[in-house]
Amino acid sequence: LVAIAQSSNNLNILSCSGLVNVPKVETNLTDQLILTNDDILNIMKVTETEVIKFKTETYFQQQAAGVVDTIMNRVKSGVWGSSVSSVANAHRQFSKMTGPANLEPYGSVQNMPASAVSARIRNFVNQYLIERANGKKSIIGQNLNYANKYYSDSKNRKQWVDAFHDEAVKKGMILGTGKAIHAHGTVSELKGKMPKPFAVILPKDFKGI
Repeated sequence: LVAIAQSSNNLNILSCSGLVNVPKVETNLTDQLILTNDDILNIMKVTETEVIKFKTETYFQQQAAGVVDTIMNRVKSGVWGSSVSSVANAHRQFSKMTGPANLEPYGSVQNMPASAVSARIRNFVNQYLIERANGKKSIIGQNLNYANKYYSDSKNRKQWVDAFHDEAVKKGMILGTGKAIHAHGTVSELKGKMPKPFAVILPKDFKGI
């Protein structure tokens, strides 16, 4: 993975006005999210299906980090269940898992073979989770949702996606570039479900899977 060691402590969120630094370290956290090796593999699977494989490493790392953090935030919120697998398998939340039939979804995260996870995603998720376990803050804060207005239908755009996107622009929460973006935030009805900041706990002596 290109320049991970150099860039891992400087993941930034791309806003319209440039790069906005994300605070580097969380300390004194009392809440925890404990991850197993199976949880980590499931996070990798979802991230593989959700992230654009940008040639520019910064865009790739930012968007992948946003997906990883969204999954973990959702687990802590309890809205989609209290496990990584329940979050990953929630109805139509991640298109290639349980999305519409025309996208030929796997049906569940368990049905997606581990061999479908690229080395690039595997290496990034391993490294990023180690950094989170060492205190790095979530790149998206405690937010629970993301959307891409350029690939949303007109009904959803009118109902919520366009306004959601505009709010993400204001807050510097657009990850990616051009039309290949994730606008991050939390829809109004879920703001009360956003988790408090939490520590990420990995398996003992975790070096990656």
